[in-house]
Amino acid sequence: MHRTVRWKLLPIKGCVIVLALSLCSFQVFAQELVTSNTCAQCHSSDGNVLMVSGEDVSPIQGWKASVMAFASQDPYWRAKMAAEVADRPTMKGEIEAECLTCHAPVAVAKAVAEGQTYSREKLENDALGLDGVSCLSCHRIAPDGLGTKAGMSGHFQWAKDEAVYGPYQNPLQRPMWMHTGFIPQYGAHIKSASLCASCHNLYTPVLDDDNQTVGQFAEQTVFTEWAASDYAEVGETCQSCHMPGLANHSRIALMPPFAPVRNEVWNHRIVGGNTFLLALLKYKRDAFQVSQEEFDFERTIEETRAFLATAVELDMDVKMEEDSANVVVRLTNLTGHKFPTGYPERRAWLHVWAEDTTGKIVFESGAVDSSGQIVMDQDLMPHYDLITAENQVQIYEMVPGDLHGKRTRRLLRASSKLKDNRLLPSGFQVPMNDFGEDVRVVGTALTDVNFDGENGSDWVTYRFGRRGIDTLQVYCELLY
Repeated sequence: MHRTVRWKLLPIKGCVIVLALSLCSFQVFAQELVTSNTCAQCHSSDGNVLMVSGEDVSPIQGWKASVMAFASQDPYWRAKMAAEVADRPTMKGEIEAECLTCHAPVAVAKAVAEGQTYSREKLENDALGLDGVSCLSCHRIAPDGLGTKAGMSGHFQWAKDEAVYGPYQNPLQRPMWMHTGFIPQYGAHIKSASLCASCHNLYTPVLDDDNQTVGQFAEQTVFTEWAASDYAEVGETCQSCHMPGLANHSRIALMPPFAPVRNEVWNHRIVGGNTFLLALLKYKRDAFQVSQEEFDFERTIEETRAFLATAVELDMDVKMEEDSANVVVRLTNLTGHKFPTGYPERRAWLHVWAEDTTGKIVFESGAVDSSGQIVMDQDLMPHYDLITAENQVQIYEMVPGDLHGKRTRRLLRASSKLKDNRLLPSGFQVPMNDFGEDVRVVGTALTDVNFDGENGSDWVTYRFGRRGIDTLQVYCELLY
């Protein structure tokens, strides 16, 4: 619900009345007007403000076609949450409340403040929940406890007053306060990696067959991986890559016209690696009952693909021997965390193949069949230094195991890692603190001397026969 209050200039006595009305209306604003639409009233572009080289760079324009904006409408996430509930139906309330804490944080905070529990059913008709990870989801987070385990897994602290935090020193406060009841303040933490750790370091409870908690599992450790890399040492934060600053030289708000000019604005598309969700939103929105508004998904998809193309550098060297060929592939991780990182189902694998002069494939590792499955001889591929057979595939992934040591895709059954050979970031060192066990390499990669944390690289050798074949064309790609 949006309620607009219009003001006119009054004598001194009347100003006191205006002030009193503003103060009294704060509760209404704080409880109701916290969707992105409220912020968009001022932080959109009018064709002059928040334009760079003819492009709209306003926070709202980039954000509304982002993964963040659709965090609570993501059909893959919804399906996984439903699967967890189906696995443990008596824990439906706890599971949904925990998942929604990071996927619909403002709606959950409002429900908690009212002494209620938020649920999947409440989300369906709730504009606040369907707004996903919206403006206030980040800008209302207080600095207290950020970067500590207590402040992770969605357990961040909300500002206890009217504050909304931003990256600019000495912000103009009165206009926002009068229109929304919130008071903008400078907060250094808004540009820190520890802010992102609030949800992107995630620990899930380890539950036994009786639904009793018997431990914690480090499901996502993006922040800890970054903190153990060279990127943290030189001050390159999550925002440095995922929200790069753009030269702006304009006001960052439509109103008031006397607001100060800012020289930088941050890209709020917040691209990562999730083109799968963006493609579902663009092409299958009817099937998943996603909002029918027009969003520039294609632009976000293009930026995401371009961003992914900078994540890992590939080099290849081919050496021909009398009866065989040796193909050495070197991968260098250019990100500030493990690659791939985040949700465990994400994985990257090498697709290497060789053709003779007629185009016939004489060797192929990492092919995908007609059903989309990687062609391999077992469900859990070990880490390889040397590959000599087509059904051996180099897959970079973190594989969770349950309490019985078997692979699981149920987060609430995950208790340990059976494999973690994801590419390490440059300068990676296992931290000597409570987070160390969360980010260690697991599996045969531990004994691979070519799996290099110092330089964030890995060397993989492919050896296959070439008897009777004088010329080969060799190709390599990393698929994600």
